[in-house]
Amino acid sequence: MARAKLNKGERDGIRLIADLFVIEDLKKNVLAKSVALAPHLPELETTLLNAVPKVYEAQSELQKQIKEVRKYWLSEFERFDVEDKAND
Repeated sequence: MARAKLNKGERDGIRLIADLFVIEDLKKNVLAKSVALAPHLPELETTLLNAVPKVYEAQSELQKQIKEVRKYWLSEFERFDVEDKAND
């Protein structure tokens, strides 16, 4: 099987999603569990929204794309099912 290569834009997009996942994970599993840091999470959220707005735009776009892709693949799988039944 040929190995596919990602271009710079694709890698940058993946990095943006990775940033989103890591930030959310650290907030939930590290900062929120810290007695000293947990009270500062709302302030951190505001700071992050201003510092890295693309991460939060990526979050919104990711949810949109998941909905669209799910709809597409459900349609494709239904088509395969119909074709399979027609061949029986």
